[in-house]
Amino acid sequence: MLTLPLALWLTASFGASGVIYSQIAASAIVGTIAGYAGWRYVCHLGRSHLPSLDLEPSRPYAHADRFRRR
Repeated sequence: MLTLPLALWLTASFGASGVIYSQIAASAIVGTIAGYAGWRYVCHLGRSHLPSLDLEPSRPYAHADRFRRR
C-alpha cells in the first residue's frame, strides 16, 4: 500500500531505478514502524501483573503392573 505511491513519485524523479528506491524506502518506513510497535509492546508487558510460573505438582502416574495378575 505504501510502495505504489512511492514508486510513482520516485519513478518521476529517478526513472526506472526509482522503483528500487521506493521498495527500499517503503521497507525502511514499515520496518521502523514495526520495530517501534514491537518495542512498545515488549515494554508494556512488564507493567501488567503476570501470573506466577509455579505449577501445581502433577499427579503421579499409575503403576503399570497394578492390574497384572501374577
